[in-house]
Amino acid sequence: MKSLIIIILFGLSLVASAQEGLLNKLLAPGPLMDGHSKLEAKDCLKCHNVGKGIDNGKCLDCHKEIKPFVLSKKGFHGLTLQNCIACHSDHKGKDYDAVAVDEKTFDHKKTGYILAGKHAQISCNKCHTATRKGKYVRPNDTRYFSNSNSCVSCHKKDDVHFYTGEYAKKDCGSCHGLTTWKKDVK
Repeated sequence: MKSLIIIILFGLSLVASAQEGLLNKLLAPGPLMDGHSKLEAKDCLKCHNVGKGIDNGKCLDCHKEIKPFVLSKKGFHGLTLQNCIACHSDHKGKDYDAVAVDEKTFDHKKTGYILAGKHAQISCNKCHTATRKGKYVRPNDTRYFSNSNSCVSCHKKDDVHFYTGEYAKKDCGSCHGLTTWKKDVK
């Protein structure tokens, strides 16, 4: 029985090479999302290791902006203990969005920056101001990746010290708290 299956598959692969990979159509779990569609039916090994699945290293070869976070074990991608494919399976069709974030259910603690005090009360786009410009899916939506967690990145205009002198090197949190900027002075 096993030999018959191998012969059938081999026969299909010979027929497939003349067309758009019949074997690929039979074995692929579905069409790739738009961002990876150029790899479809011809560059499977760009992501897959034969017999071993998908290697995070291959993902990071292309997604270079995420690699430093993974290597330094910082931020959401550096702190997660999952393989990339656990969240970013891309064989779900051209319109699939592999980076969708549900603001209502997202656990911000997973980023290494806990939202506390006033930070827990404001909308996500008050801090995450960049858009996904240049991306295939939702180019005008908020881009959550790689925000700075320094106070100065958002509060420079609020600082009466102007981040100069002794305050230039001081952590704002050593004097100010998260409930209110002015009243939590320690």
